[in-house]
Amino acid sequence: MLDDLKLIELGQGVAPAFCAKLFADLGADAIKIEPPSGDILRTRGPFANNEPGPERSGLFAYVNTSKRGITLDVSSTRGRELFLELLRDADILIENNAPSWMAQHGLTYERLRKAAPSLIMTSITPFGQDGPWRDYLANDFVVQHTSGIAYSNGARVRDTELEPPVVIPGEAAEFAGGLAAAAATMCAVFARDATGEGEHIDVALQEVLAMHLQVDCAHVAYSGVVPGRAASAQPPIPYVGQQPAADGYIDFVVRTEDHWRRLLNVFGDPEWSANELFATMASRSQYWDALEPLIQQETRRFNKEELFRTSQAHGVSAAAVYTVADAAASEHFADRGCFVEHEHPAIGTLRTPGPPVRFGAEGARIRRAAPQVGEHNNEVFARIGLTQQDLSVLREGGVV
Repeated sequence: MLDDLKLIELGQGVAPAFCAKLFADLGADAIKIEPPSGDILRTRGPFANNEPGPERSGLFAYVNTSKRGITLDVSSTRGRELFLELLRDADILIENNAPSWMAQHGLTYERLRKAAPSLIMTSITPFGQDGPWRDYLANDFVVQHTSGIAYSNGARVRDTELEPPVVIPGEAAEFAGGLAAAAATMCAVFARDATGEGEHIDVALQEVLAMHLQVDCAHVAYSGVVPGRAASAQPPIPYVGQQPAADGYIDFVVRTEDHWRRLLNVFGDPEWSANELFATMASRSQYWDALEPLIQQETRRFNKEELFRTSQAHGVSAAAVYTVADAAASEHFADRGCFVEHEHPAIGTLRTPGPPVRFGAEGARIRRAAPQVGEHNNEVFARIGLTQQDLSVLREGGVV
């Protein structure tokens, strides 16, 4: 679908790689530029068979599918010249370098658009292109905590001293930022088609996460109250929420009286359900401390999958709380083809999440395995006239 787009990725880590992957899996000609030593993500696990190596990182292999890969030291004078040559016929540049680093090496948008006037440049950084934190160093943990999103994660804890705020696992800021960057970049492509003008897109991972705080922000703005994490500071949850099953957990959303009656049917209308103390949403909230143990007696009689299916059959919004292994083995995911397999030259058969959206037969798919370090140097540099002898000289000089 996007095979008319040429994209260059100049960055390291998850966010720029995932953003570029979304384009590459849809057919864009994506070239990943790594330093001669390789992307730092190659040193991150999990590794195939628990054997570390630059070609064995499962995370790198997942976020870099469908791309061609080259090595180039863009901080060197010759490397920068070659980078600008590659950029001349590119539509999109995706990068996540510090703004000061880009300026130091003459790679600001104002400079780059002279080489490629209609260039769309998408910069993904922890805190954005301006502001007092623009050059602060940060990983996913730092971004989550400074965005405010991690503070409420793990809410309703009994002891806030022993159970401090925890981040969402799985590089949440990086993946969310990569997705937001891809959407914004595609909007810029549409605008350029209409106007002929390129654009510099500024994506701050901190702000991407802060967008998810609407409810907490409303509490602060309208009531002046900062939502607390302690269970004692939270109102009771009359809509049932997460409860233990025989083999894990089940989560219910019971927001109306009809939902409540349906849930009681799932439980077989236990004797306690006729108690007037639990007759209304308000009374269930008032006497939640007495009601919750009774609900848990019922939920513990079921396996989580059984209770999930039974609840859904009764029209109750419920979900078995899946582990990653549960999700990977889900028959629904299998039927939808959520997880796909492809061959990687160093890892072998790799099973990863497939494209999260469906476009039909010619839509998103893995077109090639993630590139090995410098795998496509010969092919890509030949496009700008470099010979094998030229590459040998550059390799000796540490430029590629």
